[in-house]
Amino acid sequence: MNPAAPADLIPFNLIEDFWRWVEGPRASANLHCELRFPRSIDEDRLRGAIAATVAAHPMARARRRPGRKLDYTAYWQVLDRDELSLDDILHTVQCQTESELDALRGPFFSRHIDIQQAPGLRLLLAQRPDGDSLLFSMNHTICDGVGAYRVLLSIARAYTGAPDPLPPIDPIAARELKSDDFKTAKRAGRRPARAKGRAARIHPPAGDRDIPGVGFQHVALSEADTRSLEPQRLARHATFNDLLLAALLRAVADWNDRYGVPPAPIVLHAPFNLRPAAWRNEVVANLSLSGELVVAPEHLVTEEATVAAVLEQRRWLKAGAMARLQTPRWAQYAVVRAMPVLKRWMTASAILTNLGRLDPPLDFGPAGEATEIWVSGAIGMPTGL
Repeated sequence: MNPAAPADLIPFNLIEDFWRWVEGPRASANLHCELRFPRSIDEDRLRGAIAATVAAHPMARARRRPGRKLDYTAYWQVLDRDELSLDDILHTVQCQTESELDALRGPFFSRHIDIQQAPGLRLLLAQRPDGDSLLFSMNHTICDGVGAYRVLLSIARAYTGAPDPLPPIDPIAARELKSDDFKTAKRAGRRPARAKGRAARIHPPAGDRDIPGVGFQHVALSEADTRSLEPQRLARHATFNDLLLAALLRAVADWNDRYGVPPAPIVLHAPFNLRPAAWRNEVVANLSLSGELVVAPEHLVTEEATVAAVLEQRRWLKAGAMARLQTPRWAQYAVVRAMPVLKRWMTASAILTNLGRLDPPLDFGPAGEATEIWVSGAIGMPTGL
Protein backbone atom coordinates (compact mmCIF):
# COMPACT_ATOMS: atom_id res chain seq x y z
CA MET A 1 0.00 0.00 0.00
CA ASN A 2 1.28 3.46 -0.85
CA PRO A 3 2.18 5.92 1.90
CA ALA A 4 0.03 9.05 2.11
CA ALA A 5 0.91 11.69 -0.46
CA PRO A 6 2.95 14.66 0.78
CA ALA A 7 0.78 17.72 1.31
CA ASP A 8 2.08 19.74 -1.64
CA LEU A 9 2.08 16.86 -4.16
CA ILE A 10 -0.76 15.54 -6.34
CA PRO A 11 -0.83 11.80 -7.23
CA PHE A 12 -0.96 10.91 -10.92
CA ASN A 13 -4.32 9.59 -12.08
CA LEU A 14 -4.66 6.39 -14.13
CA ILE A 15 -4.39 8.08 -17.55
CA GLU A 16 -1.32 10.10 -16.52
CA ASP A 17 0.34 6.95 -15.21
CA PHE A 18 -0.41 5.19 -18.51
CA TRP A 19 1.31 7.87 -20.57
CA ARG A 20 4.42 8.01 -18.40
CA TRP A 21 4.92 4.28 -19.11
CA VAL A 22 4.21 4.59 -22.86
CA GLU A 23 7.13 6.94 -23.41
CA GLY A 24 10.33 5.24 -24.51
CA PRO A 25 13.59 5.73 -26.42
CA ARG A 26 11.90 5.18 -29.82
CA ALA A 27 9.10 7.71 -29.38
CA SER A 28 8.40 10.51 -26.91
CA ALA A 29 4.90 10.78 -25.44
CA ASN A 30 4.20 14.12 -27.09
CA LEU A 31 1.03 15.65 -28.49
CA HIS A 32 1.66 17.54 -31.72
CA CYS A 33 -0.15 20.46 -33.30
CA GLU A 34 0.88 22.58 -36.27
CA LEU A 35 -0.87 25.81 -37.27
CA ARG A 36 -0.53 27.74 -40.52
CA PHE A 37 -1.34 31.46 -40.71
CA PRO A 38 -1.81 33.79 -43.68
CA ARG A 39 0.46 36.47 -42.17
CA SER A 40 3.37 36.91 -39.74
CA ILE A 41 3.36 36.31 -35.98
CA ASP A 42 5.24 38.74 -33.75
CA GLU A 43 7.76 36.77 -31.67
CA ASP A 44 7.81 39.07 -28.59
CA ARG A 45 4.04 39.26 -28.52
CA LEU A 46 3.87 35.47 -28.75
CA ARG A 47 6.28 35.06 -25.82
CA GLY A 48 4.07 37.26 -23.67
CA ALA A 49 1.00 35.24 -24.68
CA ILE A 50 2.73 31.97 -23.72
CA ALA A 51 3.66 33.37 -20.30
CA ALA A 52 0.06 34.48 -19.67
CA THR A 53 -1.26 31.08 -20.72
CA VAL A 54 1.09 29.11 -18.48
CA ALA A 55 0.05 31.30 -15.55
CA ALA A 56 -3.66 30.63 -16.25
CA HIS A 57 -3.57 26.80 -16.34
CA PRO A 58 -2.20 24.93 -13.29
CA MET A 59 -1.33 21.74 -15.18
CA ALA A 60 0.78 23.80 -17.59
CA ARG A 61 2.91 24.67 -14.53
CA ALA A 62 3.10 21.10 -13.17
CA ARG A 63 6.25 19.01 -12.93
CA ARG A 64 6.72 15.43 -11.88
CA ARG A 65 8.22 14.85 -8.46
CA PRO A 66 9.27 11.47 -7.04
CA GLY A 67 7.44 9.97 -4.07
CA ARG A 68 9.00 8.98 -0.80
CA LYS A 69 10.88 5.73 -0.19
CA LEU A 70 8.75 2.63 -0.96
CA ASP A 71 6.16 4.88 -2.64
CA TYR A 72 5.81 3.86 -6.31
CA THR A 73 3.23 6.52 -7.15
CA ALA A 74 4.29 9.46 -9.31
CA TYR A 75 3.27 12.95 -8.19
CA TRP A 76 2.72 16.39 -9.67
CA GLN A 77 3.91 19.60 -8.09
CA VAL A 78 2.30 22.79 -9.42
CA LEU A 79 4.79 25.66 -9.43
CA ASP A 80 4.08 29.35 -8.99
CA ARG A 81 4.66 31.58 -12.00
CA ASP A 82 7.83 33.09 -10.54
CA GLU A 83 9.35 29.61 -10.13
CA LEU A 84 9.20 28.87 -13.87
CA SER A 85 11.82 29.40 -16.54
CA LEU A 86 10.33 30.14 -19.96
CA ASP A 87 13.66 30.67 -21.73
CA ASP A 88 13.61 27.34 -23.60
CA ILE A 89 9.89 27.26 -24.45
CA LEU A 90 9.87 29.12 -27.80
CA HIS A 91 12.38 28.99 -30.63
CA THR A 92 12.16 30.89 -33.92
CA VAL A 93 13.55 29.79 -37.28
CA GLN A 94 13.47 31.13 -40.83
CA CYS A 95 11.98 28.86 -43.51
CA GLN A 96 12.05 29.90 -47.15
CA THR A 97 10.57 26.71 -48.57
CA GLU A 98 8.18 23.92 -47.60
CA SER A 99 11.03 21.40 -47.72
CA GLU A 100 12.94 23.34 -45.07
CA LEU A 101 9.96 23.11 -42.73
CA ASP A 102 9.57 19.39 -43.54
CA ALA A 103 13.15 18.84 -42.39
CA LEU A 104 12.47 20.59 -39.06
CA ARG A 105 9.09 19.04 -38.25
CA GLY A 106 10.11 15.48 -37.34
CA PRO A 107 13.09 16.41 -35.09
CA PHE A 108 11.05 19.08 -33.27
CA PHE A 109 8.06 16.86 -32.55
CA SER A 110 10.33 13.91 -31.64
CA ARG A 111 12.20 15.92 -29.00
CA HIS A 112 11.72 14.51 -25.52
CA ILE A 113 9.96 16.89 -23.12
CA ASP A 114 11.09 16.18 -19.57
CA ILE A 115 8.10 16.48 -17.21
CA GLN A 116 10.43 16.79 -14.25
CA GLN A 117 10.78 20.36 -15.50
CA ALA A 118 7.90 22.80 -15.97
CA PRO A 119 6.30 23.86 -18.21
CA GLY A 120 6.16 20.63 -20.21
CA LEU A 121 5.53 22.22 -23.59
CA ARG A 122 7.56 23.60 -26.51
CA LEU A 123 6.78 25.85 -29.49
CA LEU A 124 8.60 26.46 -32.75
CA LEU A 125 7.78 29.58 -34.76
CA ALA A 126 8.67 29.06 -38.43
CA GLN A 127 8.73 32.45 -40.14
CA ARG A 128 7.87 32.05 -43.83
CA PRO A 129 7.49 34.49 -46.74
CA ASP A 130 3.86 33.53 -47.38
CA GLY A 131 2.66 33.25 -43.76
CA ASP A 132 4.12 31.76 -40.58
CA SER A 133 3.69 28.29 -39.11
CA LEU A 134 3.52 27.58 -35.39
CA LEU A 135 4.47 24.10 -34.17
CA PHE A 136 3.31 23.10 -30.68
CA SER A 137 4.43 20.04 -28.69
CA MET A 138 3.27 19.03 -25.20
CA ASN A 139 3.90 15.91 -23.15
CA HIS A 140 0.74 13.77 -23.15
CA THR A 141 1.26 12.92 -19.49
CA ILE A 142 0.09 16.47 -18.70
CA CYS A 143 -3.06 16.64 -20.79
CA ASP A 144 -4.99 15.18 -23.72
CA GLY A 145 -5.63 16.66 -27.18
CA VAL A 146 -8.58 18.75 -25.99
CA GLY A 147 -6.42 20.17 -23.22
CA ALA A 148 -3.63 20.97 -25.67
CA TYR A 149 -6.11 22.78 -27.93
CA ARG A 150 -7.32 24.74 -24.87
CA VAL A 151 -3.72 25.84 -24.23
CA LEU A 152 -3.44 27.05 -27.83
CA LEU A 153 -6.75 28.87 -27.52
CA SER A 154 -5.46 30.69 -24.42
CA ILE A 155 -2.29 31.64 -26.31
CA ALA A 156 -4.37 33.02 -29.19
CA ARG A 157 -6.58 35.04 -26.84
CA ALA A 158 -3.64 36.41 -24.90
CA TYR A 159 -1.91 37.30 -28.18
CA THR A 160 -4.90 39.40 -29.28
CA GLY A 161 -5.80 40.71 -25.81
CA ALA A 162 -9.19 38.97 -25.89
CA PRO A 163 -10.86 37.71 -22.68
CA ASP A 164 -10.08 34.11 -21.76
CA PRO A 165 -12.77 33.00 -19.29
CA LEU A 166 -12.17 29.69 -17.52
CA PRO A 167 -15.01 27.49 -16.23
CA PRO A 168 -15.73 27.49 -12.46
CA ILE A 169 -14.09 24.08 -12.07
CA ASP A 170 -11.05 23.05 -10.08
CA PRO A 171 -8.79 21.72 -12.88
CA ILE A 172 -6.80 19.59 -10.43
CA ALA A 173 -9.86 17.94 -8.87
CA ALA A 174 -11.42 17.42 -12.32
CA ARG A 175 -8.56 15.03 -13.20
CA GLU A 176 -10.04 12.40 -10.87
CA LEU A 177 -13.30 12.22 -12.86
CA LYS A 178 -15.49 12.35 -9.75
CA SER A 179 -18.19 14.77 -10.88
CA ASP A 180 -21.85 13.73 -10.81
CA ASP A 181 -21.72 13.38 -14.60
CA PHE A 182 -19.36 10.42 -14.24
CA LYS A 183 -20.94 8.90 -11.13
CA THR A 184 -24.29 8.55 -12.89
CA ALA A 185 -22.85 7.11 -16.12
CA LYS A 186 -24.30 3.69 -16.93
CA ARG A 187 -22.78 0.79 -18.76
CA ALA A 188 -23.93 0.37 -22.32
CA GLY A 189 -25.15 -3.21 -22.11
CA ARG A 190 -23.36 -6.22 -23.51
CA ARG A 191 -20.22 -5.53 -25.48
CA PRO A 192 -20.50 -6.20 -29.24
CA ALA A 193 -18.91 -9.45 -30.39
CA ARG A 194 -15.26 -8.92 -31.28
CA ALA A 195 -12.62 -10.80 -33.20
CA LYS A 196 -10.14 -12.62 -30.97
CA GLY A 197 -6.42 -12.90 -31.39
CA ARG A 198 -3.38 -10.68 -31.17
CA ALA A 199 -3.59 -7.40 -33.09
CA ALA A 200 -2.07 -7.26 -36.55
CA ARG A 201 1.13 -5.24 -36.70
CA ILE A 202 1.69 -2.89 -39.61
CA HIS A 203 4.46 -4.16 -41.86
CA PRO A 204 7.27 -1.58 -41.64
CA PRO A 205 8.95 -0.31 -44.82
CA ALA A 206 12.52 -1.54 -45.31
CA GLY A 207 14.99 0.35 -43.13
CA ASP A 208 12.36 1.87 -40.81
CA ARG A 209 12.27 -0.80 -38.11
CA ASP A 210 14.72 0.78 -35.68
CA ILE A 211 14.58 4.48 -36.52
CA PRO A 212 13.76 6.49 -33.34
CA GLY A 213 11.36 9.42 -33.30
CA VAL A 214 8.36 10.21 -35.47
CA GLY A 215 7.87 11.22 -39.09
CA PHE A 216 4.99 13.06 -40.75
CA GLN A 217 3.20 13.00 -44.08
CA HIS A 218 0.72 15.82 -44.60
CA VAL A 219 -2.23 15.00 -46.87
CA ALA A 220 -5.11 17.45 -47.24
CA LEU A 221 -8.60 16.75 -48.53
CA SER A 222 -10.31 19.64 -50.26
CA GLU A 223 -13.75 20.76 -49.15
CA ALA A 224 -15.18 19.22 -52.32
CA ASP A 225 -13.45 15.90 -51.57
CA THR A 226 -14.82 15.88 -48.04
CA ARG A 227 -18.38 16.60 -49.14
CA SER A 228 -18.26 13.80 -51.71
CA LEU A 229 -17.53 11.15 -49.08
CA GLU A 230 -21.11 11.05 -47.66
CA PRO A 231 -20.75 8.66 -44.67
CA GLN A 232 -24.48 7.92 -44.56
CA ARG A 233 -24.36 6.21 -47.94
CA LEU A 234 -22.67 3.33 -46.08
CA ALA A 235 -24.80 3.34 -42.91
CA ARG A 236 -27.80 5.40 -41.93
CA HIS A 237 -26.34 6.96 -38.77
CA ALA A 238 -22.67 6.96 -39.75
CA THR A 239 -20.65 10.11 -39.12
CA PHE A 240 -17.53 11.45 -40.79
CA ASN A 241 -15.56 10.16 -37.80
CA ASP A 242 -16.94 6.65 -38.39
CA LEU A 243 -15.77 6.91 -41.97
CA LEU A 244 -12.27 7.98 -40.90
CA LEU A 245 -12.02 5.04 -38.50
CA ALA A 246 -13.23 2.57 -41.13
CA ALA A 247 -10.87 4.00 -43.75
CA LEU A 248 -7.85 3.61 -41.45
CA LEU A 249 -8.80 0.01 -40.64
CA ARG A 250 -9.09 -0.83 -44.33
CA ALA A 251 -5.83 0.97 -45.12
CA VAL A 252 -3.95 -1.13 -42.57
CA ALA A 253 -5.44 -4.31 -44.03
CA ASP A 254 -4.58 -3.30 -47.62
CA TRP A 255 -1.02 -2.35 -46.63
CA ASN A 256 -0.36 -5.64 -44.85
CA ASP A 257 -1.90 -7.63 -47.68
CA ARG A 258 0.48 -5.91 -50.11
CA TYR A 259 3.43 -7.27 -48.09
CA GLY A 260 2.00 -10.75 -47.57
CA VAL A 261 1.22 -10.35 -43.87
CA PRO A 262 -1.30 -13.08 -42.84
CA PRO A 263 -4.80 -11.75 -42.03
CA ALA A 264 -5.38 -11.00 -38.34
CA PRO A 265 -7.72 -8.85 -36.25
CA ILE A 266 -6.97 -5.15 -36.69
CA VAL A 267 -7.15 -3.18 -33.45
CA LEU A 268 -7.66 0.57 -33.65
CA HIS A 269 -7.45 2.94 -30.69
CA ALA A 270 -9.39 6.23 -30.81
CA PRO A 271 -9.72 8.81 -28.00
CA PHE A 272 -13.08 9.66 -26.46
CA ASN A 273 -13.45 12.98 -24.62
CA LEU A 274 -14.93 12.26 -21.17
CA ARG A 275 -15.65 15.86 -20.22
CA PRO A 276 -19.30 16.62 -19.44
CA ALA A 277 -21.16 18.61 -22.08
CA ALA A 278 -21.14 21.77 -19.93
CA TRP A 279 -17.36 22.05 -20.21
CA ARG A 280 -16.63 19.72 -23.09
CA ASN A 281 -13.78 21.78 -24.58
CA GLU A 282 -12.37 23.09 -21.30
CA VAL A 283 -9.83 22.08 -18.63
CA VAL A 284 -6.18 21.33 -19.34
CA ALA A 285 -5.92 17.75 -18.08
CA ASN A 286 -6.03 14.14 -19.23
CA LEU A 287 -9.76 13.53 -19.54
CA SER A 288 -9.90 11.31 -22.63
CA LEU A 289 -10.03 7.55 -22.71
CA SER A 290 -8.66 5.59 -25.64
CA GLY A 291 -11.41 3.26 -26.86
CA GLU A 292 -10.58 0.04 -28.70
CA LEU A 293 -12.23 -1.05 -31.94
CA VAL A 294 -11.50 -4.53 -33.27
CA VAL A 295 -12.44 -5.84 -36.71
CA ALA A 296 -11.98 -9.32 -38.13
CA PRO A 297 -10.99 -10.01 -41.76
CA GLU A 298 -14.65 -10.72 -42.60
CA HIS A 299 -15.53 -7.13 -41.59
CA LEU A 300 -13.20 -5.86 -44.31
CA VAL A 301 -14.84 -7.58 -47.29
CA THR A 302 -16.98 -4.52 -48.09
CA GLU A 303 -16.97 -0.87 -47.03
CA GLU A 304 -20.48 -1.28 -45.64
CA ALA A 305 -19.40 -4.17 -43.39
CA THR A 306 -16.44 -2.19 -42.04
CA VAL A 307 -18.53 0.91 -41.26
CA ALA A 308 -21.23 -1.24 -39.62
CA ALA A 309 -18.63 -2.86 -37.30
CA VAL A 310 -17.16 0.54 -36.43
CA LEU A 311 -20.57 2.08 -35.80
CA GLU A 312 -21.69 -0.69 -33.45
CA GLN A 313 -18.50 -0.65 -31.37
CA ARG A 314 -18.18 3.14 -31.24
CA ARG A 315 -21.75 3.51 -29.98
CA TRP A 316 -20.99 1.07 -27.19
CA LEU A 317 -17.77 2.86 -26.28
CA LYS A 318 -19.39 6.29 -26.20
CA ALA A 319 -22.18 5.05 -23.96
CA GLY A 320 -20.02 3.04 -21.60
CA ALA A 321 -16.52 4.55 -21.49
CA MET A 322 -17.19 6.89 -18.56
CA ALA A 323 -18.51 4.15 -16.28
CA ARG A 324 -15.56 1.87 -16.97
CA LEU A 325 -13.10 4.47 -15.66
CA GLN A 326 -14.60 4.31 -12.17
CA THR A 327 -12.08 1.82 -10.81
CA PRO A 328 -10.75 1.75 -7.23
CA ARG A 329 -7.38 3.35 -6.61
CA TRP A 330 -5.88 -0.04 -5.68
CA ALA A 331 -6.91 -1.43 -9.10
CA GLN A 332 -5.40 1.56 -10.87
CA TYR A 333 -2.19 1.04 -8.91
CA ALA A 334 -2.06 -2.64 -9.92
CA VAL A 335 -2.47 -1.77 -13.61
CA VAL A 336 0.27 0.87 -13.41
CA ARG A 337 2.71 -1.52 -11.75
CA ALA A 338 2.09 -4.04 -14.55
CA MET A 339 2.46 -1.52 -17.38
CA PRO A 340 6.09 -2.39 -18.28
CA VAL A 341 4.78 -5.86 -19.24
CA LEU A 342 1.24 -5.00 -20.34
CA LYS A 343 2.24 -2.28 -22.81
CA ARG A 344 3.88 -4.92 -25.03
CA TRP A 345 0.59 -6.83 -25.21
CA MET A 346 -1.83 -3.89 -25.35
CA THR A 347 -0.38 -2.51 -28.57
CA ALA A 348 -2.90 -1.48 -31.21
CA SER A 349 -2.47 -1.83 -34.97
CA ALA A 350 -2.93 1.95 -35.30
CA ILE A 351 -4.29 5.01 -33.50
CA LEU A 352 -6.61 7.69 -34.89
CA THR A 353 -6.56 11.14 -33.30
CA ASN A 354 -9.34 13.47 -34.41
CA LEU A 355 -10.21 16.74 -32.65
CA GLY A 356 -13.35 17.13 -34.76
CA ARG A 357 -14.93 20.53 -35.39
CA LEU A 358 -12.87 23.18 -33.60
CA ASP A 359 -14.92 25.96 -32.06
CA PRO A 360 -13.97 28.66 -31.31
CA PRO A 361 -11.29 29.05 -33.99
CA LEU A 362 -7.65 29.89 -33.31
CA ASP A 363 -7.55 33.58 -34.23
CA PHE A 364 -4.22 35.41 -33.83
CA GLY A 365 -5.55 38.83 -34.80
CA PRO A 366 -3.00 40.58 -37.07
CA ALA A 367 -1.56 37.19 -38.12
CA GLY A 368 -5.04 35.99 -39.06
CA GLU A 369 -7.02 32.87 -38.24
CA ALA A 370 -5.27 29.50 -38.57
CA THR A 371 -6.00 28.27 -42.09
CA GLU A 372 -4.54 24.78 -41.52
CA ILE A 373 -4.47 22.78 -38.28
CA TRP A 374 -2.60 19.46 -38.15
CA VAL A 375 -2.74 17.28 -35.02
CA SER A 376 -1.32 13.95 -33.94
CA GLY A 377 -1.13 12.20 -30.62
CA ALA A 378 1.54 10.31 -28.75
CA ILE A 379 1.93 6.70 -29.76
CA GLY A 380 3.50 3.76 -28.00
CA MET A 381 5.93 1.70 -29.97
CA PRO A 382 5.84 -0.68 -31.78
CA THR A 383 2.43 0.58 -33.01
CA GLY A 384 4.06 3.14 -35.28
CA LEU A 385 0.99 4.73 -36.94
